Amino acid sequence: MNNKLDIMGIRQQFNIMLTHLFGIARKRGNQFTNFERIATNRPFKKTSLEQKLFQLPAKSLQENYLLKEVHQILVKEAVKDYNIVCQINTKHGIHENRFDFELLETKNIYHLNQIKEICINYRLRFLDSSYFKGEIPQSALTKIKQIEQSHCIEIRGFKIIAPSKLF
Repeated sequence: MNNKLDIMGIRQQFNIMLTHLFGIARKRGNQFTNFERIATNRPFKKTSLEQKLFQLPAKSLQENYLLKEVHQILVKEAVKDYNIVCQINTKHGIHENRFDFELLETKNIYHLNQIKEICINYRLRFLDSSYFKGEIPQSALTKIKQIEQSHCIEIRGFKIIAPSKLF
């Protein structure tokens, strides 16, 4: 709101300055009145300096607004990432996530026996994420956010497959 008041003040000052200049010109004779006449009889389009001055702050305000919006989006995403990492690092009891099965891709659903077989073959562990000491990849956080958004839920009770060194 202060910016609007500043713009209005600039407008008033500009109008007062122009009125004052043209008033002085009239008192001195034809020196500036010819300028007024030439400015009004131009064959090309008139330019309103007041309007141009008014548009300049509007453009910078628009840019500032966009920068603030981008910053807010980035902050929201960082908060979401932080919340997901907190969910991954906290220990939960048995928790049931209520997914919409129509939205899930069947090629990405694995049976516990399949996971067990992979873990045995490659000497991996399948444990609660609270025991995991490694860093969660950004791609995993992005995928979790996508699933949470599409299913309108907050996923809890994460499990991770990793080598025993990372637990």
